[in-house]
Amino acid sequence: MKNSPGPLSARNLPNRNTTKTEESMNQDIKSQLKRSDVKVLFESELLKIMGEEEVEKVLVNDLNEDQEYELFVDVVVIQR
Repeated sequence: MKNSPGPLSARNLPNRNTTKTEESMNQDIKSQLKRSDVKVLFESELLKIMGEEEVEKVLVNDLNEDQEYELFVDVVVIQR
């Protein structure tokens, strides 16, 4: 078994600026997301993940509207 460097975290990631290639990749990802059925929530707070054996829905607070609502989901991705 090969030695693994371990999980990535903010403290062991290199401190560097975003390159032009990364910026264009980010634009490509944004374009793909716009064409997909993926819903990206901004200005939102995840309050609760619900489901029996796997995630089924989430409770979200819309920070702009100060309103809570439930969404049926397949996956939750959190970016800090």
